[in-house]
Amino acid sequence: MISIRQGMFETNSSSCHVFVYDTKASVTAPKTVTLVPNSDDSMLNILFNDYYRWYRHRYDDDDMDRFLMDLLSIGVIEVKCSDQKVVDLFERLKDEGKTYSSHNKEGLIQILFNDTTKLTTMEDFEVCQESVDEEFGKGYKYYSIRLS
Repeated sequence: MISIRQGMFETNSSSCHVFVYDTKASVTAPKTVTLVPNSDDSMLNILFNDYYRWYRHRYDDDDMDRFLMDLLSIGVIEVKCSDQKVVDLFERLKDEGKTYSSHNKEGLIQILFNDTTKLTTMEDFEVCQESVDEEFGKGYKYYSIRLS
């Protein structure tokens, strides 16, 4: 077998963003959100950009559709973004009445708009409630998204 990289150990696992939130906080979703490409200034923009990186390079609406429908499902009625294609896609989904969400709506609101939401990165095989409890203590829930 030919060795291309010396000293490298590769696996099929991949990193995940893990959003950890306290279920007791009272948080509401705003009616208008601003999505900023390539920004990590908020949990909203971090999660948006996890989807946007793929969307921008593949121009595949499926993942971005799901993210924008999640926003619609929690009561967001307007999206502002410097990428007009994202705004147009949101408006199309809103006009079509598409608000399907695969997430717990209250959990999604917590992830995106709770000031105490925490973010960590784990390998996908590590992501489980036990790992979250070990790192953050009991009483937290989580949502993870694979980064690649």
